[in-house]
Amino acid sequence: MLGQRSEGSSIGERLGRYELIDLLGVGGMAEVFKARCTGPGGFERTVVLKRILPAHGRDREFVRMFVDEAKILGMLHHPNVVQVYDFGESDGTLFLVLEYVDGPSLGDAISALKKARRAMPALVAARIAHEVCRALDHVHTLQDPDGAPLSVIHRDVTPSNILLTSAGGIKLLDFGVAKYRASQARSQQGMIKGKPAYLAPETICFRWASCCTSS
Repeated sequence: MLGQRSEGSSIGERLGRYELIDLLGVGGMAEVFKARCTGPGGFERTVVLKRILPAHGRDREFVRMFVDEAKILGMLHHPNVVQVYDFGESDGTLFLVLEYVDGPSLGDAISALKKARRAMPALVAARIAHEVCRALDHVHTLQDPDGAPLSVIHRDVTPSNILLTSAGGIKLLDFGVAKYRASQARSQQGMIKGKPAYLAPETICFRWASCCTSS
């Protein structure tokens, strides 16, 4: 999901009641911070704040994708999906506030195991897969208030987008390239969003067939 840290990001900056305390990484559309939420009476909570990159703030397609991600997360309420707390705007910049998960990604865990020349225990791998499937079942069966299916597809279920909590939980995150029936954003013809190694075969075949038909 995220790449290298960008220089010059405003650690210590405030967006409303959120203070940016650490840069976690930068993706193609947004930068992600560990942040602190404060309130009356000494209230304090650690969160993750994801804000659209300034370079894309005026790009309608990127803004629509960011808004779509916020809409999808706002409808999802499941123990295996990272929860959204807030969606706002500060000085013309959109941002999402998400649950902070105090653990590594599955990708980090796999890399650590490889370095140690160890394999993940089969039961652990099976439990992670089971919990991710629970999350995807909730996502895929999501309905609108009238009971109509929203047909949400995550499209980026990679090890870096699966988090392992310190309490043993498994959380799916990053719906930045997800699509759903009411989505405003549309993929350009022939463009496949998501990582090819993790896409469902029927998704790639459908795109390939559509391109051949249109040409």
